Parts: sequence; C-alpha cells; structure tokens
Amino acid sequence: MIEYVKGELEKFRTDKAGLKWNFDAYVQAYVQSDADESKLTDIANQIQELEEMREVNFRLVAKNMITDEEYVTRNAKLQEQLQELMNEQNKHLQQEQNLKTTKLKFDTFLKYLEEVDVENLTNTVLRQLVSSISVRTRKRPFKNEFDKEILIEWRFLDKTEGEVFWDSEEVRHEIWERDHWYRGMSPEQIEEEKERERLMWELGQEEAEDKAVQEAYEEMRRASLAATEKA
Repeated sequence: MIEYVKGELEKFRTDKAGLKWNFDAYVQAYVQSDADESKLTDIANQIQELEEMREVNFRLVAKNMITDEEYVTRNAKLQEQLQELMNEQNKHLQQEQNLKTTKLKFDTFLKYLEEVDVENLTNTVLRQLVSSISVRTRKRPFKNEFDKEILIEWRFLDKTEGEVFWDSEEVRHEIWERDHWYRGMSPEQIEEEKERERLMWELGQEEAEDKAVQEAYEEMRRASLAATEKA
C-alpha cells in the first residue's frame, strides 16, 4: 500500500497542469471576483464625482442659492449613492485581497509538495496531503472476476480535490460545454446524461459501462420477447 501511495504522490505533485486546474477551480468556487481593474477604476471615478457634487451642494447652500431643506435632501441622496459605491468597492477590494492570499497559499503548497521526501513519508505528511484512502472492488464485465482499485482523495489547500471539483459549478459547466455533453439534447436526455455522470462518479467508469451494457442487453432481450409474442 505505501509503495502505491508513494507512486501516486509523485504523480500528483509533478502534474503541474492538474494542480493549476485545481487552483483555477478553487478560485472559481471560493474566491472568484466579479470585478476587474477597469470596473474598480470606474467605481473610484464615480465616487470622486459624487464627492465633488456633495462639495458643490455645500457651496450652494452656503451662498443661499438653495434652501436648507434642498441641501439636506440632495446631501442625503448623494450620501446614499456614495455608500452603495463604497460598499461595492470594499467588496471587490476584499475579493482581490482574498485572491492574493489564495495565490500565496497555493505557492506555499507547491513548495511543500516539492520538498516532501517521498521515500520517507511520515504520518504527519500523509495527514497533511491525504484526506482518505479507500479500496474499491469492481466486477469485470460479464466475468465472475473482480479487480481491486485503491482510491486516494488528495487534500488541496483547505479542501479536498473532490470538494473543489463539485463546489465549482462554473468549472463543471465549462467541462460539459467543452465536451458538448448537453448540446442538442432534449431535457429528458440531459437528465439521463446527468444520471449517467453521477453513476460513473460513484461506481467508477468500468462498472457504469458494465451496467449500461447489461441494461442495453436486457432492453434488447425484452424487445425480442415482445416481437416473438406478437408473431
């Protein structure tokens, strides 16, 4: 078992593309910001304009060009708009800070992976990198033979790989769009495909395909019997 874990850990830490994909999915799921630099600049400009309008409003009342009531009404409206913009600005700035912090955590994680002595794994290292290890038995198609498969759930930052994948709805949607899984399908076909995906995830691809083949065989058998009865 330990030799298998060593081999899989070596694959995990040297798979730079896979680690980058995990990071992108993590960001999509937990720290994605909906503002870019241009939007933040636009918000800052709007805040400056409102500040200037508030200053103009004060000058108008100071010169008796508007009444005190008009000043209070205008000032309250400007203050409300300012508060909304500042709240939005603070939200995006916090998201940017969260993204920077996550990038730093990711860089630290990569460095840790590189420095792990794979040949001398300790329980502490395993607890930090492995969420769970399970053994699954799968039946070979149409044979009374079984294969055993060892499944390792790796930790990724403060989540597991599985959590990152399933929590990142946008990433999963991109995968489905990329592979054209749902394009041109009816609602019923989409539901069938979702069920097939769930089955493949839970049982493993070979078992799911085995079950699908058996179901197709049963369908053909029923159709054949029905045709015989009609004859």
